[in-house]
Amino acid sequence: RRPCGGKSLKIDLSNESSKGQVTYSRGIINSIIMLAAEEVEGVAFHRHGTSKNAKTRPQIRVEFCKDNQRDAVVVDVGVRIKQEYKVPDVAVNNQENITHVVENCTNFKVLSVNVNVLDVEFSEEVRPELSEPPAAT
Repeated sequence: RRPCGGKSLKIDLSNESSKGQVTYSRGIINSIIMLAAEEVEGVAFHRHGTSKNAKTRPQIRVEFCKDNQRDAVVVDVGVRIKQEYKVPDVAVNNQENITHVVENCTNFKVLSVNVNVLDVEFSEEVRPELSEPPAAT
């Protein structure tokens, strides 16, 4: 069961204050989450394409909802992990960092961060070879 009850609510991404209005775009929330995921040691960025600077970013999905009248989010993030790191450690560090960064940079409460490990990135020297299974005799 998802913390938002599986339902997305339309959330007003703006806040009134005595000094004026602050508005969040949906893209800024994704950018904050992406930066938080990239900060975690062990998250890999696979370079591809023709540019040496091209890299895959974490996959992100955000569900906006209410939690006790407070605007909240549920985050799904897909990451690649470097081979020399323990997958559970990197996943937990992602959950903690994304929660911390989103709650400190916005007025949203993070209800959960679901980390989906998409792949493990191996260096070229130790990349396991895919071979044919031995023939049955």
